[in-house]
Amino acid sequence: MLALTDEARPESQWRFDRQTVRIGRVEGNDLVLPVSHISTRHAQVRYHEARYLVSDLGSTNGSLVQRGNERLLLGRKGAAEIALEDGDLLVLGDIDQPVRLRVRIEQAPALSPGGTIVAARKVVTAAAAELTRRAASGGAEAMSVLFELVESLNTVAGREQLLGRIAEAALRAFPGAADALVVVREDDRLVVTAEAHRGEGLSRDANAKICQQVIDNGEALLFGSDSPHIPAATLVARGVGNGIAAPLWREQRAIGVLQINCEPTRAELGEQALDLAAVLAHHAAVALERADLISRLRAAEAQLREENAYLRKRAQPSVQMIAESDASKNVLRELERAAGADVTVLLSGETGTGKEVAARYLHERSRRADHLLVPVNCGALTETLLDSELFGHRRGAFTGASTDRKGVFEMASGGTVFLDEIGETPPPVQVRLLRVLEEGKIKRVGEAVERSVNVRVIAATNRDLGKMVEQGGFRKDLYYRLRVFPVHLPPLRERCADIAPLARVFVRRHADQMGKRVGAIDPSFISALERYSFPGNVRELVNEIERAVVRVDPGEALTADLLSEDVLSAAGNAATAAVGEGATLRDMLAAYEREIIVRTLERHDGRKAQAAQELGLTRQGLSKKIERLGIE
Repeated sequence: MLALTDEARPESQWRFDRQTVRIGRVEGNDLVLPVSHISTRHAQVRYHEARYLVSDLGSTNGSLVQRGNERLLLGRKGAAEIALEDGDLLVLGDIDQPVRLRVRIEQAPALSPGGTIVAARKVVTAAAAELTRRAASGGAEAMSVLFELVESLNTVAGREQLLGRIAEAALRAFPGAADALVVVREDDRLVVTAEAHRGEGLSRDANAKICQQVIDNGEALLFGSDSPHIPAATLVARGVGNGIAAPLWREQRAIGVLQINCEPTRAELGEQALDLAAVLAHHAAVALERADLISRLRAAEAQLREENAYLRKRAQPSVQMIAESDASKNVLRELERAAGADVTVLLSGETGTGKEVAARYLHERSRRADHLLVPVNCGALTETLLDSELFGHRRGAFTGASTDRKGVFEMASGGTVFLDEIGETPPPVQVRLLRVLEEGKIKRVGEAVERSVNVRVIAATNRDLGKMVEQGGFRKDLYYRLRVFPVHLPPLRERCADIAPLARVFVRRHADQMGKRVGAIDPSFISALERYSFPGNVRELVNEIERAVVRVDPGEALTADLLSEDVLSAAGNAATAAVGEGATLRDMLAAYEREIIVRTLERHDGRKAQAAQELGLTRQGLSKKIERLGIE
């Protein structure tokens, strides 16, 4: 028996006499710890081969076992499982304020046999060949039966069909048997998953104690009989003369039991039958393992196909944030703070300010970076399609739903979901989003089954959600759930110092994509961009740069005349304003030259050598121009 005591509250003690104990924050776990830094499904302890093994279930804040002065990590940075010892401390959640559970392992009373054991056969991998030889010693008929049984199991791939085939094969192998049962261990229970009966006989139950003894000891047992010298209390099941229980043994453990019952009126099963049953159970276990492996491989293959298709579609280089202006530096500091905290983030700002780039930046620097970031544009889909995109759907849930499909909350398990244009989400979908944020649970469209998900949510909007809440267009509770850590991205016109470095990055990117060699960037090109207000923000700047790279001749410099009329008009208006109406061309050129030099010096914090290099001048030549133009 496993006993766990909360070190902070010694009066809180839990005892478990079961195969598996799940620990987490919400109802549905065997041990509920309602603490914010404990994950929905945090850890699991399972009983295996007389040991309690603890594992982390992909929790956000991690788990470890403290044994004296030794700290044993679990999960991604540690062991997959650790065998608990009496007196260990199980440390869960935030390392600064963890939940500390003292482990006590108490010996449970041994199970009574539940029947008279006549003979036993140890069933391990090494003994399989010897058991097969002994089972076949009955001659050609026994060999024929054994071959037919194994062949029938090898032709079935599906688990449910295979379980039924095992029971049927056992009944055929033993003409004196009344029925055959396949018992499988599910968590802490033994469950009859398939059975076969001869004629109209009474259905019999599997004997739990016999089955448990078979599982614990790895032995095939020939048990009980109805003979006068055995008390009725030892009979395994009503109406059973004797029987066999053989372990379905794989990888040093029993995954279930094959039980064969014989009627009192028929010939009793003997030791050769015990050998044959042990061999049949051995091959049945191999077939079950193969069926489970095929099922897992098919599921993994389907998931990999989905993820690979998604990654091919979304493949992008590591995100780079440009922060030369004070406004951008403030944003970057906020993003750095949020990245490691695993909190829900609400990004706000005008269209084109780089909210998706900020979301990717957050994800790549978070503890979820090894998992997917899945973006969804909430304003681009109808309510039904958005429901399906977010939560998935069951086959036939609506017209066109031809297969079961995961939603992004399942696809991004362990990672991040980016909800762009969250202000456009229909009210019914807002309700379901709120449940994900509060409970970490979803339901696929057309399905009643609840599924737990573990994702971080980053939302973005170009609308005033606070005003929408006041006007009834957005749920107040969802707004506050999303607005745990708000970050506002300023428009490009408020961070002019970012334009030059952004332009250089975009020039390199588009030149590489086009396979085109581009010369230097003329200062007039940068100056014209800096005079423009960019109502479309960074997205409009990207378009300007891409257009200029397309227009420039290979190897030539990027000059202002390659920019759009909107940008050039703004630059011309600024130059005219600087010298006043009626100015000569010489005056306008001098004013334009002066502004270019001033902006270049500002970018390099007044360092003339770097500014001269960018302008294509010597340091002495730049000094003369500064003096001539009266630049201080």
